[in-house]
Amino acid sequence: MKRGARSRGSNFSGRGIGRGHDGTGRSRQNVMLNRGSSLPSRGVGRGALPAFNRRREFPKATIQDVEINPNRRFTYEEMKILENLGASEILQALTSKRKDFASIMEKEMNFDRYSQAMKLLGIVCDSEVPDLHEHLFIELLMMVKHSGLLRLFNGFITQAVAAKKIENDKLVQLHIDLVKFSQKFLDKTPTSACESIPECFFEMVIQLKMILQVNHYNIPESVYEEVRELNTHVETVRKCFVGSNDLEAEKKLRKLARAEEWSFMQPPDDFRSLSVVPTRDDILSPQKPFLRPAIVNSSYRSVDDYLDTHFRLLREDFIAPLRSGIQQYKKFKTENKHHRGRVDDLRLYFNVKFVEYDILQGTHLIHISTERLKNVVWENSKRLMHGSLLCLSKDDFCSFILATVVKRDPQLLEKEGTIHVRVEDLKDFKKYNSETFVMAESCVYFEVYRNVLRVLQQFKAETLPMEEIVLGKEAQGKLPLYLVNLKEEGKEVSYNLSMLSTSDDALLRNVDILRLEEVLSPEKLGFDRSQMQALKVALTQRLAIIQGPPGTGKTFIGLKVVQALLSNKQIWSVNKDSEEIQNPILIVCYTNHALDQFVEGILQFTKKAVRIGSRSKSEIVNDHSLYSLRTKSRENRVYVCNDAYHREKRSELKAVVEEVLVKDHLIHLVRRKVILHERYLSIAGCLSDEFLAIFEQQSKVR
Repeated sequence: MKRGARSRGSNFSGRGIGRGHDGTGRSRQNVMLNRGSSLPSRGVGRGALPAFNRRREFPKATIQDVEINPNRRFTYEEMKILENLGASEILQALTSKRKDFASIMEKEMNFDRYSQAMKLLGIVCDSEVPDLHEHLFIELLMMVKHSGLLRLFNGFITQAVAAKKIENDKLVQLHIDLVKFSQKFLDKTPTSACESIPECFFEMVIQLKMILQVNHYNIPESVYEEVRELNTHVETVRKCFVGSNDLEAEKKLRKLARAEEWSFMQPPDDFRSLSVVPTRDDILSPQKPFLRPAIVNSSYRSVDDYLDTHFRLLREDFIAPLRSGIQQYKKFKTENKHHRGRVDDLRLYFNVKFVEYDILQGTHLIHISTERLKNVVWENSKRLMHGSLLCLSKDDFCSFILATVVKRDPQLLEKEGTIHVRVEDLKDFKKYNSETFVMAESCVYFEVYRNVLRVLQQFKAETLPMEEIVLGKEAQGKLPLYLVNLKEEGKEVSYNLSMLSTSDDALLRNVDILRLEEVLSPEKLGFDRSQMQALKVALTQRLAIIQGPPGTGKTFIGLKVVQALLSNKQIWSVNKDSEEIQNPILIVCYTNHALDQFVEGILQFTKKAVRIGSRSKSEIVNDHSLYSLRTKSRENRVYVCNDAYHREKRSELKAVVEEVLVKDHLIHLVRRKVILHERYLSIAGCLSDEFLAIFEQQSKVR
């Protein structure tokens, strides 16, 4: 008898099983699953209910009634008790054994234990798992995958049939549980399932049908139909990974299965709480960062999963070169204390000093030794560009300060070796103020990453546009919302496209945009067929991707789309109550030159365009830059309030700023131990007029 068994029919550790009363006239028992935890269950022994009726008579237990010890394997009897729980409770109990799914069973596996494990999996897969427990379900699938549980199926069937000790119903249930689990496995994680399920596995299950029939076992044909469907599903998925040889296909399958498994892992923290700027741990910690691969062949589960995955991948994309470069530098310094050679992914600068602090701009002027940079043409060089990330250290990067370049004058760099930087964290900066630093510049341009990462952190589930398309849940684009609303109202969506053509055809003034290719030939607009298709897609889809080699008219079509939208603004810029709403068209280009070209094209049919950014080289576009329009607005501004009052306040503010600048400059001179003239001290407010008069009188006497 096992330890703790105290009565016939019980192999549970802990208290024995006895009959009791729960106030409803039903018998009950207390089963100790974890030495001190009781679970109401079916009665046993004399007076118990018939076997076929017991499960219905008593309510299911809850997970609060069952305490699972993660350091001890389940017994078969405990696994039997678990089938009385709900799917979520079984899921929590099974995943509490996180080391290996095989540890759920005792050392000696047999048909009963195997079929009970499959039964529990079938119960979980036959129910809708709440979103709250989705990660536990994926964890369970991965536990089964790594345990090789499915590979044992055919072997146990053969052994059980040969022993002739198994009931037909039990065999049928095992096949049904296999089907339920396999269907869920393939639906949730197809590549992991294909890696876990042996080749020809389902074919072998079907072939066992004849052996079962010879031994007078009868499995319903409907079960085998589902097994055949599973076999077809697996073959379809496997075809996606066929390479030049089987070994290549297997490697590809394993790689994608690992990526799929990682994609379901839960992040250790909220990505919105992470610093965009790298921290000390990001650079110096030996622990690998949490990263999940981008999902390509399937869809993301949620907006947060999508944002979290891309945020961490992008962040690691610019941190990894900085980390590897600093580690390489530290290694070189360990081997050679005077090493000043080349380091991959970093540009190194030595004898760097902080010169002064601009109190108004919050920036520092730093001096760089240009002795080894005489051949650098700063006018054309990409070194120390605006927005570049700098890492300054005085102890070979055991600790460091992070800064970004905010102002770069090529002439000052060449003559004086100075640039303006903004220190990211001033908390510990004071103690480094007079030190000499080694400075590392990352070759990855940080400013681009910073802006994208900040925007990703600001997105929420309800603010991500085109969610279904972005997450990959919907391959085909939907109609824009304004077209959906008009269709629901039964209205025809008529566009005026006469501005796109040089001909004066009345047909162009009233075009059903949803039937564009049917009612209008491409020649009417001077398009070819592919350009006509691109125009229709751009005007009738929420997301349109127009691509092609150079010279195929992508910019041309883009301008025509903008012109058509602006000319028909009355259709898409009103809400359901026919009230006009402001919906500006945002145009983003890969380069400044491409943007200038696009804006020049737009200015030919509208002047209501604003060019954001200050790096335009087009004289035509400059008048429409945001900076230029702001300047004109200030010049033409009309103050509703008292002009004299505003002038007075601006004058006071200007005086305060000048005073701050003077005192800041004075502090800088004092730090450099410069002897100051008394008149300068008076101007700075550090010397009263009375003392100044005394100094001047003494100077005259001398």
